[in-house]
Amino acid sequence: MVPSCNLFVSIALLCFAVSLHVVLITPTLMTATTTERLLSYENLKTRIPTMELKTIISAPHAENNNSITRNDTDIAVFYNLFVDPQANETEIARVKKLVNEQLTLKQSWHKVYVNSIGLEVDSMFDNISDATLLKHFPEGSEIITLRSIYDYCQKYPTRKAIYLHSKGSYHPEPENEVLRQFLTRGALSEAAANASPSQCNVVSSRFSPTPHPHTSGNMWLAHCNYIKDLIPPNEFTGRMARVRRLTQSSKPSCIGFRRYAAEHWVHSHPSVKPCDLYTDTAFQWGYEGLTDTSGTKDGDFELKAAPRLTWNATDIGCMDNFGRQLKHRLAEYKFLYGILPDSSWWGWKLWREELQVLFNDTIPSINDESIRFVPMENPKW
Repeated sequence: MVPSCNLFVSIALLCFAVSLHVVLITPTLMTATTTERLLSYENLKTRIPTMELKTIISAPHAENNNSITRNDTDIAVFYNLFVDPQANETEIARVKKLVNEQLTLKQSWHKVYVNSIGLEVDSMFDNISDATLLKHFPEGSEIITLRSIYDYCQKYPTRKAIYLHSKGSYHPEPENEVLRQFLTRGALSEAAANASPSQCNVVSSRFSPTPHPHTSGNMWLAHCNYIKDLIPPNEFTGRMARVRRLTQSSKPSCIGFRRYAAEHWVHSHPSVKPCDLYTDTAFQWGYEGLTDTSGTKDGDFELKAAPRLTWNATDIGCMDNFGRQLKHRLAEYKFLYGILPDSSWWGWKLWREELQVLFNDTIPSINDESIRFVPMENPKW
């Protein structure tokens, strides 16, 4: 039996449509490896399907994009909520208590916008005023909400934004409880809200200058005129994976890649002016040295421009001391953003001695060939 002409035409059209779809769509999607890096999340084992990822990145709050505050005096609080898809009623109640504990600290000028991931719980924010659900995602990572902040700041560069998340909602260890309370208190504080952008464009409870500039636990307030110049967060994870390949050095937490890229992102630009609030320098990064601050007085939190910690006080525990050297930091700035910091950069104070020895106490040029990544010959893993 000979197929009809119409059948041949139909098959040809179908093949053309499929090939056209591949040509048009494939360049906009990431490789499986990059996608996995992008979506790695501390508390989530699942991943977003590749085709869904494109929608999330292009429209992270598409369902509620008209709900963002129009008042320039308000501060938008972007909250990344994760609830385990397998959570029972007891677990849901625990997470709800956690969320209420965090958001009862908000001030009248804070307007909360939520991206919900995992199990959808309609009653999660019933007791929280000024809270708006942007969108629910069955699967995802905090990159979704960081992208919401990035897009918000492109549109409103004169405003401020806060990033919070439900740390401990998946792993309810005591150290997560302590760190969540500590970070939330700083990000929602009046001191953070009133910080001058000329002094501070990112404020958190603790800014850690090494092994990469970050706030352990990743909650902060930032000025949008700084955020808008960052690499988009969904691209940043892949960039930091390239940094790791160039350096051939250290573990993810020491460089700021894989899931640690989300923590590094907000402090990654050479124009960052980080400030922190906690006066006790025993806590440097991670969890070690942090005690329960829920009962501390306001005097224990005082705004100070970085670096509050000295170079000698930063014991980072990373192989080959990656992150403690000035040239590492400058090489990363050069690779990521193509520029070096100006004379106001916080790092010149931290690395004062190295600046004197390597660059004769002058700010180096972007063309200085010594500022580059030199892969280790025999890396120790």
